[in-house]
Amino acid sequence: MSMSVGTGEGPRAEINVTPMADIMIVLLVIFMVTMPVIAASGVKLPAAENARDGATPPIVVVLKSDRSLAIEGSAARDLGAVSEEVRERLDRLPEGSRIVHLKADTTLGYSEVRKTMDLLGHLGANQIALRTAPRAAR
Repeated sequence: MSMSVGTGEGPRAEINVTPMADIMIVLLVIFMVTMPVIAASGVKLPAAENARDGATPPIVVVLKSDRSLAIEGSAARDLGAVSEEVRERLDRLPEGSRIVHLKADTTLGYSEVRKTMDLLGHLGANQIALRTAPRAAR
């Protein structure tokens, strides 16, 4: 490539994109032909080695409308007893999987729910999931 100065005539440096477009069309055709074959044969995923059949059921704490706490499936008790049982259950779980589900009455304000979430965090919960009731059929 030589460029002349002053006259404006002479060879120009331009990019020829025709070969690149040809290659892209060929690749597109190859993918269009091979994808139905791959989809029909299916993909075999590896089996997970750390999956457990009987997963530990979550700890479900219920916050009732009178601001009392209970653990789902057990009788309602005072705050100290519920806190101690939640702490014991969380201590039995591995460090990364200490999850507590919180079901709160809909008549309570968010500040009450937040106080309970703070309490569960102090008891050792890594994550707190808020449970909701399913929507009523319309």
